[in-house]
Amino acid sequence: MFVYKEGFARFSTVPYNLDPNDKANKYIHLTNYSINKHNMKNIENENADEIEGGCKVSLSTIKKKVEAEWKVNWDEQIWTEIKDCCLKAMVSAQNDM
Repeated sequence: MFVYKEGFARFSTVPYNLDPNDKANKYIHLTNYSINKHNMKNIENENADEIEGGCKVSLSTIKKKVEAEWKVNWDEQIWTEIKDCCLKAMVSAQNDM
């Protein structure tokens, strides 16, 4: 297994919530671009890496935001957890590989 340091994350165009009245709102629960692109009419920015919803956002962009706004050390906290999650996924599937 090789884990690339540059990848992307997907976000929905509407913040997630557990309100039962919003249960049918597919924009809250799904991060597929093919669905969220229909809800991006109010997003004017053409640089998809700067849009925080309904698209792919590079890990380097997220890293900058997390470190600047949340004062979290990406490499020691977040990236370590990402690698741990990948390792556990591989271990869970090792008998099928």
